[in-house]
Amino acid sequence: MSNSTQQLFDQNQASLDRVAFKLRIAALLEANFETLRSELSTMAASTPHYCLLIGAALINELKELSPEYAGEKRRLIGFFMSRSLKNIDPMVQEAS
Repeated sequence: MSNSTQQLFDQNQASLDRVAFKLRIAALLEANFETLRSELSTMAASTPHYCLLIGAALINELKELSPEYAGEKRRLIGFFMSRSLKNIDPMVQEAS
């Protein structure tokens, strides 16, 4: 492939990745509490870095909402972000 074709492919892939991320955020915002808990639990255990990214994006989306409406979801997201950080630490130690 030529350089310009490869750059175009890379740009398209990056765009697709951004769209997929935004769709994932939208789906999790619409999810009920148990589904959100289950999804974040799986992410925190298997892909803690991704869970942190998703968690930060979710918190950012929920920041304008009232504590009565989004408080429980914020606490849940914070819990799994904290768990993700704990899961990253052993991974870093293994790599050393």
